[in-house]
Amino acid sequence: MVTQTQIEKISSKYYFLGAIVVSVIALTSYFGTNQYFKGDVNSVPKETTGQPDLAIDKIYLDSSNRLSVVHSNQSTTEVTSDTKGHTYIYIYKNSDGSLYKKWTYSWSTLKDKNFLKANGSSIIQPQKLDSNDYTIQACIDPNNVVTNESNEAGKFDCATGSSANNFKKYNLKDQNKITVSVLPLSSSELIQGQNRDVFKFTVTASNVDIYLDRLTFQLAATPDVGATPDASAKIYLQDPQLYDASQTDSGSELNKTVIYDNAYQHLADDDDGSKDGIVDFRNIENIVFDFISPYKVPAGTTKTFIIKANVFDKNTVGTSYLSLTLLRDQTSISYDSVDDLDGGAGDSAYNFIWSDYKYPLVTEDKWLNGYTVKGGPSFTLVLSKTH
Repeated sequence: MVTQTQIEKISSKYYFLGAIVVSVIALTSYFGTNQYFKGDVNSVPKETTGQPDLAIDKIYLDSSNRLSVVHSNQSTTEVTSDTKGHTYIYIYKNSDGSLYKKWTYSWSTLKDKNFLKANGSSIIQPQKLDSNDYTIQACIDPNNVVTNESNEAGKFDCATGSSANNFKKYNLKDQNKITVSVLPLSSSELIQGQNRDVFKFTVTASNVDIYLDRLTFQLAATPDVGATPDASAKIYLQDPQLYDASQTDSGSELNKTVIYDNAYQHLADDDDGSKDGIVDFRNIENIVFDFISPYKVPAGTTKTFIIKANVFDKNTVGTSYLSLTLLRDQTSISYDSVDDLDGGAGDSAYNFIWSDYKYPLVTEDKWLNGYTVKGGPSFTLVLSKTH
């Protein structure tokens, strides 16, 4: 039964949709492309003030545990390549807060100077670390050599920090708070029928509780071409439902979700002119699961999920393929309100929305997108059948 609280949230999301639609129209006309709505960092407008904007973009451990720091110029105005500035990296032990290592990089000695170019960036990788039990502080131009920045900190102590984007502090333990893994199904054969397993995955919370607000999956089908709004598709899904894998009986689906395709249609809407009141999910379309109330994965636990759907394969020759891919995001975003990310009624730039803070407190930036979600190596599961 849908509670009053759930109804209120659904109502608030649809109320918010009106404002979002207006914004979408305005933004689409501005960018001339829909890539912005996929979280594409290249389509987010940069500084256009005629002033450079040096920043520390990202801090992370790569797959070989090498510390990586990305410094950049987030502006359309370059800094001359002979500018004699510095970038600093401080490595602190989480165990006692002591300084483990300090690295100083003079720009004049760096081979890669793309970070000084307009909208350019470079990666510094000072060393490998034995674990993620470190906090990193990095800063660019704390001595204020570049005096005309648009987001200017002036002179500051890198060990103390700054509120400007010239400085970033990051606990490497936060990098893997959430991990997703795709699991094989009992059969990889594409079998037409009702209530079939089509995707299985786990979500692991490492050292903190996490809360899921949105999961998005992209469907691909061969031999179909394109996402057609009619009945010509040969391979498609209907009525996808998300389950806790420990409870997959009929009626036990995680019904605290609202499901949309990438046209932002609720499942109750028709989409192919057949007037059957059912949305068909076809090639290159997304299945968006929006939780009405955030779904908790407790710290130190792993939850296994299954997507079941009605599967249709009208192909009669060759091999039929159907795959689902769990989508993440291409640029890191955080907000203090989940509605700033999910946009209401499925209408949003972001595919994966979660929080690592105590819900429903919203006093800090605590709702994140899928950029920091780890796992793999693949987030895709493929089903096939040879006719």
